[in-house]
Amino acid sequence: MIFNIASQKAQSAMEYLMTYGWAILIIAIVLAALFSLGIFSSGSLIGTTCIANSGFLCGTPIAHGTTFTASIGQATGAQWTNVVLCFVPNGAPAPSSCSGYPSVTAGNLQSGESGTFSFTLSSSSPTASGYIWAQYDEATYTGLMSEVATVTMKGLTPSSSSTPTSSTSTGPTIPSGIAYYANVVITNSQSSATPAPFQQEVQIPESDYSNYISYNGVSANFEFFSSSGSVIPAWIESNSSGTLTAWLNIAGGIPASNSITVYLGFAPKSTNLLSSSGTSGIGEAPQLSSTYAQYDDGADVFNSYWNFAGTSLPSGWTSAGSFGGSVNNGLTVTSSYNWGGVASGAITATPPIVLDAYETVTTAQATNIGFSTSTSFSTGYSYYNSYQYFQAGSSDYTYADVQTGTGSSQTAIATGTLPIASNSGYNVYSAIFTSSGVAQLQNYASVDSGSSTFLSSASYVFASVYEGATEKIQWLRTRAYPPNGIMPSVSFGSAVAS
Repeated sequence: MIFNIASQKAQSAMEYLMTYGWAILIIAIVLAALFSLGIFSSGSLIGTTCIANSGFLCGTPIAHGTTFTASIGQATGAQWTNVVLCFVPNGAPAPSSCSGYPSVTAGNLQSGESGTFSFTLSSSSPTASGYIWAQYDEATYTGLMSEVATVTMKGLTPSSSSTPTSSTSTGPTIPSGIAYYANVVITNSQSSATPAPFQQEVQIPESDYSNYISYNGVSANFEFFSSSGSVIPAWIESNSSGTLTAWLNIAGGIPASNSITVYLGFAPKSTNLLSSSGTSGIGEAPQLSSTYAQYDDGADVFNSYWNFAGTSLPSGWTSAGSFGGSVNNGLTVTSSYNWGGVASGAITATPPIVLDAYETVTTAQATNIGFSTSTSFSTGYSYYNSYQYFQAGSSDYTYADVQTGTGSSQTAIATGTLPIASNSGYNVYSAIFTSSGVAQLQNYASVDSGSSTFLSSASYVFASVYEGATEKIQWLRTRAYPPNGIMPSVSFGSAVAS
C-alpha cells in the first residue's frame, strides 16, 4: 500500500515536469525567434529618438537593421524646393551640402508639411547618434542648409564600417570639362540679408589646390558654379603672394544668419577657361591680360563697371571743369589749376553702395573718386554740387575726406590720416556711399563722418584731381554694400574628383 502511494506520487511528479518542461521549451524557442528577429536588440523601437529643432518636425522614429525611418517636415513659414534630407553622424563637422552622407530626396516641402523618409545606414555598434540636415532652395536662395533634428538610434545591425555611408550621391551637377571640384561655403553672419545681386569677395589659397589649379594671367583652368551646374559670373582682381582674389556675382544674395554653397571647379591644367562672356569660365581685370581687357567680364559681375578700353570716354561719360585727361586703355585725369573732373551719367545709386577704383597718383597732390548729383564741376574752391567722395594722394594728401553741401557751402565733415607713407603704385580705393557718409581706403583705414546731411541718391560717379596731379585709373566699379559693412566669410573644402 505504501509502495503504491509512493509510485503514484512519482508518476504525478514526472507528468508535472514533462508538462511544464514542454511549456518552458516552447517559451524558450519563441524567445530565441524574437531575439533572432531583432525585437530585443538594444530596444530597436524603445530608445530610438528624433528630437526636432524649433521650426522643424520629426516623429515616429524607427531604427531596424540598417534602416532609419521617421516622419520629417518643416514649419518655417517658407516653401522649400529641391529638398534633400541627410543623416550626419555625431562628431562630423556641420555639412556644406548633403553630398557624401546617407540621404533621401524629399522633393518640395510646404511649411507645415511632413513626409515619411527612410535612410540606409550602417554602424560599428547597434547604437548610432547624429543629426538630420536638410539641403534645399528657398525663393531666390539655393543650396541652403538647415539642421532639422537630433537623432539617437538603437537597433542598427553592426557592420565593419564606423561611419554611415550611402551609395546615393547628392553632389552638384558638374559643368562640362571639370575634373575636380571643391565646396565653397559663404556665410553671412549678420542679422540682415545681403542685397541681391551681391558681389562676394573670394580669396583662393593656391597652395591648398596646387595639384589642381593653374593661373598665369593668360590662362586659368578654374571657374565657379552652382549646384545646378550653372557657371557663376566671376572676375579675378589680383594674384599676389599665393592668394587669388576673385569676385562672384551671387544673383540671389545671401540670407541673414545663413550660408550658401557654391563650387570651385578645376579643369585639366592645360585647359584655358578665361573668358569675357560672363556665362562661361572666369574673367579677369583688364590689366592682367597680355592684351588689355581681353578677358574682362567685369560688366557681368558688378552693378556698374568701366575699364576705359580704347581711346575715348565710355558712353554716358562727360568731361567737366578743367579736365585735361585722356583715355587710352585706362583713364588719365590731369589738371593744371585747382580741380579738374570727369563725371558719368551711367548710374542711379542709392545708399548704401560702394565705388572702387584701381588707380595711381603721380604727383603729390589730391585725387578723388565719388558720387554726385550733377555734372556741374567748376574750378577754384567752389568745388562741385552735392557729393560724397574719397580723397587720397601722396605726401601731404594721404587722408580720407567726406564732403557734403552745394557750391561754395561745401563742408569737410570728416578727415583722417591713412596709415600709408605714400601713394606709390596702383591701389584699390573705395568710396562708400551711405546715409551717414563713410570714406575708406580698402584694406587700410575708414573714416566715419560724424553728423551732417548727406545725399539720398546720386546720378553720377566722378574722378577728379587737384593742382597738377595726375590720376590714372584702370577700372572703376560699383558694387553692393555688405550688411553692416561686413563681408560674408568664405571657407573652402578639399578637392574631390567629379
